[in-house]
Amino acid sequence: DAEEGYQWLLRSEERPDLIFLDINLPVMNGWQLLSQLKTASHLKHIPVIMYSTSSTEKDRRTARELGALCFITKPHAFRILQGVLGIVVEHANKRDFDTLCEQLHRLF
Repeated sequence: DAEEGYQWLLRSEERPDLIFLDINLPVMNGWQLLSQLKTASHLKHIPVIMYSTSSTEKDRRTARELGALCFITKPHAFRILQGVLGIVVEHANKRDFDTLCEQLHRLF
């Protein structure tokens, strides 16, 4: 759950290159986790992609306001999800996050 993940990040010296974060999570939701990540000085630099079944402008705006790198809506087709994950891995490995979000937004 998100609370357990957050506690691990607080304790661990390891840091992920990127966090792919759903909104609907048990114990602590994705918005709460994003907010906590972006206020923790040693975690706020980690790029976060919000990922949800929601496609509302309100959720997109909230993601931007809370400091997410970008927001994407979960695709219904597995093939599209594979493409999304391929783009994420390719650009995250290069730390090219601007291009990553541009390409993800072209898909949706």
